[in-house]
Amino acid sequence: MKLRSIAAMVMAAAATVAVAQGEQLNQAIGVLLGANIQASLLHLQDDGIAYDREQVLQALDAYLRGDSIPMTPQQAQATLREAFDAHDRELAAAETAFIDSVAALPNAARTPSGLVFIVLNPGEGDFPTVADTVELSYTARLSSGEIFDETAEPVQFPVEGLVPGFSEGLCMMQPGGSYRLVIPAELGYGAQGIQGIIPGGAALDFTVNFIRIVK
Repeated sequence: MKLRSIAAMVMAAAATVAVAQGEQLNQAIGVLLGANIQASLLHLQDDGIAYDREQVLQALDAYLRGDSIPMTPQQAQATLREAFDAHDRELAAAETAFIDSVAALPNAARTPSGLVFIVLNPGEGDFPTVADTVELSYTARLSSGEIFDETAEPVQFPVEGLVPGFSEGLCMMQPGGSYRLVIPAELGYGAQGIQGIIPGGAALDFTVNFIRIVK
């Protein structure tokens, strides 16, 4: 009888361990899937796609349960694509309006490439070439005015190692001067932007203090 009792206890303990391990496995699967879904939603948010979190979770739950949903995965893909296209059109229109407004300011010049260049305070001396390295400080903003980058101390850059609009603008500067560059997306970070920092299709608005050409 004692042996049977011990055997039963061992079997019960083993079953408890198996249940606990199963719960951990299920939790692990849930956490990993949740992390992937959360990352996807954050990407959508960064790309400017507005969504209702509760409705998304309800649709996900219904799909996993096999409930009837009035939309196929193919239709869902098409709907999301339409949302991206609409957002891209709205952003392009807003960025174009911003660039045009800056180009209309006094002393603003628009180059054939589309770069808008404004002399805030003139410098003097030689203009750099693409082969030069320059020293400068800057503040970088989006069209909304939000600062996405700025220098705490002067920095040095090779002229040809920057986005095309910035490289073009640097070649129009002279040491000691201050300038404003408004760079269209196609001369900056393009349709892709930089995830979490610069939206795709965004214009860049730089205020630059050009210090010197590094010899």
